[in-house]
Amino acid sequence: LDEPTAGLDAAGLDELTDILLARKKAGAGIIHVTHDLDLALAISDKLLVLDDGREKFFGTASEAAETICSTQFSGLEIPPVLALSYELKKRGRTERITDDPLELADLLAVSA
Repeated sequence: LDEPTAGLDAAGLDELTDILLARKKAGAGIIHVTHDLDLALAISDKLLVLDDGREKFFGTASEAAETICSTQFSGLEIPPVLALSYELKKRGRTERITDDPLELADLLAVSA
């Protein structure tokens, strides 16, 4: 899929996400090209990040978070929750990085 979220409204994005997650659960492999990091982190087992046509990262979504936050990639916008989580971990306020707002709230509650 090449930029499947382009032009979708919130309902369309939710529907696409549900379809992709259902296909993933059924064992289907999906190659997804996107600048939508929120969606990529939510549905991907593995991420390949390219910058200027060169591989900058390949690994699991959970491994990708710190690399993506600590490195500048052209055209890749860091989701706000992920950026906040990264900064909090860097400052010793949480033990790991997450792009899930509820998980971040739980991490902050535990560390308070």
